[in-house]
Parts: sequence; structure tokens; C-alpha cells
Amino acid sequence: MRDRGDQTREALLGAAERLFAERGYSDVGTRELAAGAAANVSAIKYHFGDKRGLYVAAVRRAMERRPAAAPWEALNEKPKNRKVAAAQLAIFIRLLLVRLLGPSEDTSTKLLFREAAEPSEAIDSVVAELIQPLETLLVEVIGTIRPGASVDDSRLAAQSVLGQISHYRVFMPFLQRMRNRSLRSSGSIERIAAHISGFSLSALGCNSTTIEQAIASASTSPNRNQKRNNPR
Repeated sequence: MRDRGDQTREALLGAAERLFAERGYSDVGTRELAAGAAANVSAIKYHFGDKRGLYVAAVRRAMERRPAAAPWEALNEKPKNRKVAAAQLAIFIRLLLVRLLGPSEDTSTKLLFREAAEPSEAIDSVVAELIQPLETLLVEVIGTIRPGASVDDSRLAAQSVLGQISHYRVFMPFLQRMRNRSLRSSGSIERIAAHISGFSLSALGCNSTTIEQAIASASTSPNRNQKRNNPR
């Protein structure tokens, strides 16, 4: 019975990821979610409480799966000093660009961009449980790079970094036509990552040597080639 229950739960999560990513929270009903998992509607209540609980659990599962989790894992270890933190930030920037611009778009990207564009009734839970803890990791690293900065200033800097990265994802169709080349190629991603890293670290007060070493660390990081799991 437990195995069957686990299978039903996983089937519901899989159906939820797919349907919510394709059409958004509001346009998918509980009956369709249950049908997509070949389960009874009552199974949603049993395993997740309601549609909102299933949605949050589906977003969490998508974010915790590689490659979605890889950029944030680069920030998990508390940095020992400014140089280490600078390298962590450069690795984070590169891995997040790989995730957003790479040839295979993972489900979490679709879910989060859709949630931002069309906020659901579950947005407060998504922010509190999933987004804010990740921002805290980035703020801590930036605080080490720029000692003495207030938490508010570090938060603004964190959003500046994320804004540069997400710009290339949101406006990719425009940028590709303006530059007459794909942004999804490995060469383009590496160049953009190096630029954002250098620009951000310079703004945070790092010298040229620290910046060059950080970018070099990112280009040779162990997570450079992520082939561990299917991103979907």
C-alpha cells in the first residue's frame, strides 16, 4: 500500500509539473491533474491537502532537481573570504545562465517565470518557502565580497545580478535578432557569464586579479558539464 501511495504521489507531482508549466495555475483544475496522474481526485487531498499544496510541492521538486539546483548549490558553503566568495558568485552566474539559456529548458524555469508573470494564489508560499531562502544564500555571498555593506544594499546587489541574468532569458528573441546569433551556444553563454561576473564583481569593489581568478574558477568548475540527470 505504501509503494502504491508513493507511486500515486509521484504521478501527481509529475502531472502537476507538466500541466502547471504549460498552462499556469489558474487554468488547470484538480480533475485534470488527477486524470494526468491516473489517480482519483481524492488523492490530491490525501497527499497534498489541496491544489495549492500540490502546486507548491511540484515547484519545490522542480527546483530541487538538477540542473535547477546546481547554481544555488554553488552558494551553499559559507565563503571563508572575499576571493572564495567572488569565485562562488562567478560559478553561480555561469551555472544559472547555463540553466536559463541552455538548449534544454528545465521545468522550474517555466514554472517560476510563469508565476512571476501570472501570480497565483500560492505565490506567498512559493516566495516564503522557496525563493527567499535562495536569495538569502546569494545575499550572504555578496555580503562577504563587499564587507560593511548593509543587508539592504546586499539585497539590491543580489537582485542586480539576477536581473542581468534574467534579462538574457526574457529578451532572448530580441537579442538574438539584434546580434544575429544564438545566445544558446556554449560560446555565447561563456562570454555573457564572464561579462556579468566581471561587471558585478567590479561594482562590488573587487580588483582585476580577484575578478580574473573568479571567472577562471567558474570556467573550470566541476559542474561545468552537467549531464547527470534529465532536466525534465
